[in-house]
Amino acid sequence: MTTLIERSHEKYGSIMLAKNGTIAESTSKSDENNIEVLTTELRGVTITSVYKPPPIPMEMPEIPSSRKPKIVIGDFNSHSTQWGYTNNNADGDAVETWAENSQLNLIHDAKQPKSFNSGRWRAGYNPDIVFVSRKIAGLSKKLVLEPLPRTQHRPISITINAAITPATVPFRRRFNFGKANWPGFQEDLERKIAHLPADPKNYDKCTKLVHKATRKNIPRGCHTQYIPGLDAPSTELYERYQQLYESDPFAESTTVELNTSINTLKTGKAIGLDNIFTEEIKHFGPLMRKPVEVRTAETLATFKR
Repeated sequence: MTTLIERSHEKYGSIMLAKNGTIAESTSKSDENNIEVLTTELRGVTITSVYKPPPIPMEMPEIPSSRKPKIVIGDFNSHSTQWGYTNNNADGDAVETWAENSQLNLIHDAKQPKSFNSGRWRAGYNPDIVFVSRKIAGLSKKLVLEPLPRTQHRPISITINAAITPATVPFRRRFNFGKANWPGFQEDLERKIAHLPADPKNYDKCTKLVHKATRKNIPRGCHTQYIPGLDAPSTELYERYQQLYESDPFAESTTVELNTSINTLKTGKAIGLDNIFTEEIKHFGPLMRKPVEVRTAETLATFKR
């Protein structure tokens, strides 16, 4: 780890560390009214650490201005219902006003554990909070980590996700209908179904035949990370966005256009309760449709009764 900036104190003290190789474009610190404020400007983002000792009234000093997105994180020792206290105090009101004037959003999840567990009061509190610039608030997530030994505090972390994040799914083979051999699927199914009477009792046998024909004529595969419904034009936009994200994680050049493209797509791959896809039903032949029609008629008759 590399020390970016620190403020020494006989009782308190703050330090900002970063992984080796991190280059800080600028650093600054302030200790007005004994409130410790350390600021580091990195490529693409400005990070500020704040520590206010409990007995000192909150008078938030001015943070160096920057056009880059801001992350302000620290132990504010201030009470507000916005971050889990039962009521506000004067310090909490001051922090809320400062955040509003600075156009910063609080990132707080009430389902997370309390970041401070008081041994004296035997209760949990949230003095450790984090604010971010509004334009990255929707991409930000706060986590309260495991407790540190010999302290009543838990570390908190903030994660800034990419605007478009591939979904991660367990490995499970899925049908590729775009490469399906539909003539072969229909021919195999018609041949196997020819001697099966159209009786509701045979419906389970019928579905097994569909699954056998499916495995033979429709290839299966799996992407453990993917973006649902991403077509060729949207893929090009996504690749451009990835390049921008690597150079500047907070670039917005393609985000809106890419999200719009993805939201307008329809996958058409809904699966039924019997594990038969609607895409397969489209390619059923006349013989295969009979058991389906009988089963549907029987279901309707049951509802009428």
